[in-house]
This record gives sequence, structure tokens and C-alpha cells, in this order.
Amino acid sequence: MITTITGKNQVTLPAGIVRTLELIPGTQLEWAVGPNGTLIATPRPTKARLASALMGAGRKYLRPGSDPVGDLIAERAEAATAEILDAPLVSWDEELIRRAGAVTPTDWLAANP
Repeated sequence: MITTITGKNQVTLPAGIVRTLELIPGTQLEWAVGPNGTLIATPRPTKARLASALMGAGRKYLRPGSDPVGDLIAERAEAATAEILDAPLVSWDEELIRRAGAVTPTDWLAANP
């Protein structure tokens, strides 16, 4: 395939190459001069491809059965409910400590300024 450089130093890539490499408008090409004066153009991954490559990468660090997104949604719902009811938000840990008769971190901080 032969292409021509325009007066503005632009090159049109052949459609076959664009399809084969799945290039889209806005894809950046990294240019280099190879051995014997060959021109090497390497497509750089788009932000979407980088993001999709990272999707799920942290799952291996989760404990089996954990659902951090579900936990966050539940936490936000509890906070919204507490705000609507104009009540302080108490975590289950603090409630269990109170039931056991121990001092909660909040109580200790209030007693020891």
C-alpha cells in the first residue's frame, strides 16, 4: 500500500489497516524511525481500552462473598435514612460494644478531649 504525505505533513491510513488494527478517530500513533530508515507507527491504547483492561483487576484482593459495591450502597442508604430522621448514625460495631457494656471509641474521645 502506498500513501502520500500532504503539504501539512498528514497521511491517510488505508482503510484495511484501520479495520485490522481497530483504530478509531482520535487514536494516537507513536512514531519512530526503525532500522534502515523504516517508519514505525504504533497505536497507543485509548482511555476506554485502558479502563476496560483494568476493570475487575482488584477482584483478586476481595474476600470470597464480599460485595463492596453493595456495602457502599447500604452504607449510603443508612446515612440518608439517618439524615432524614435527623438521628446520629451509629455503626453496628458501636452498638455491639454498647450492648457488651464497653466504652465506644466515640464515648472515650468525648471523655478524653
